[in-house]
Amino acid sequence: MKKTIAVTAGILAVAAAAAAAALIFLKPREKTGRAILYQVTRDVYEQLSGGAIAEQSDPAWNTYTVYVKDQFDHPDSMTVTFTREEEHLVTAYRDDGSFNGRWIFGSGTHTIPFSVRDAFFHIAVHDEDETGLGLRGQGGEPEGSGPYAGKYLSVLGDSISSYAGYIEEGYSAGYSAADDMSVTDMWWYEMARLTGMNICAVNASAGSGVTNLSGDEFFMGNGDRSRHLDKAGRDPDVICVLLGINDFFKQVDMEQFGREYEEMVQIIQDEYPEAEVRLCTYYEFPGYLTEMNLTDELNQTIRDAAEERDVKVLELEGCGLGLTEPENRFTDYDPATGNGVHPNAGGQKILGRWAAEKLLETEDQG
Repeated sequence: MKKTIAVTAGILAVAAAAAAAALIFLKPREKTGRAILYQVTRDVYEQLSGGAIAEQSDPAWNTYTVYVKDQFDHPDSMTVTFTREEEHLVTAYRDDGSFNGRWIFGSGTHTIPFSVRDAFFHIAVHDEDETGLGLRGQGGEPEGSGPYAGKYLSVLGDSISSYAGYIEEGYSAGYSAADDMSVTDMWWYEMARLTGMNICAVNASAGSGVTNLSGDEFFMGNGDRSRHLDKAGRDPDVICVLLGINDFFKQVDMEQFGREYEEMVQIIQDEYPEAEVRLCTYYEFPGYLTEMNLTDELNQTIRDAAEERDVKVLELEGCGLGLTEPENRFTDYDPATGNGVHPNAGGQKILGRWAAEKLLETEDQG
């Protein structure tokens, strides 16, 4: 009888823990509005001239493009703050690119409503307005909660994390709308959605690594890229690094890789001393990489760097992404070899949900 009671108590304890974990995701956040995601086109902006909207070229002005469908929590409006007295034109467009409305604002904080026909907005932003712009969504139904709600997330990564329009200018995107994917499918977006975080900067480029793989220092993770994880005057609270698989593919010596990986983390810590840094291991790839345990050394090197620099690991290894139905989870799955590297929309969602769970789990553990 005592054994039965003990087992029952254990089951109830597990069930209670599971219920508590589920509440982390189900409990809504307060309706404070999350930061708006936007794309930037530099040195051009729209201006009203003679009753018509015309594109102008000016190195001091930029166009911020806000896609309604890409926003967290389905907001019904957004607020924007301009510091300059000069006029700022905001234009709304439908899916087909046709004009749907306009506003002209001076300095101050303004609210721009979203209508059912609005697909995207163009906002004329002067360089001096950027740091105080404070684009935020309003209304809607907030998602995500827990200790990370309201924090700002930045990502340093490779093609697996790079989506066209939401990465640094000059970088190469691994994903785009042409791949029948949305930015809302990306693993870091899904993780942020579930934990209530805002997106700060995504510094990811296809083919890039920690070391200098291309002969162009511009793409090194162990360099200036580690210093460009803030955006519009906002420093990140959390930095996730998912980088190194291309170094592995290019057969960079693991001792050198480990040394430069640690240097990269130190650069990040020096640049963003208040940020929580999370080093991501790589998930299981379908095919020979996992079957032959070839990425074990890579992931262990990442864990060693975390220990050396006294930061936490975000264990993506263990999610099982490439072990079940890989043909339905990878964009580049090769049925002839069983190999694949890049998760498709469904795979990215799975990875993001796993990452959110692990982030909250390790936070609870201290």
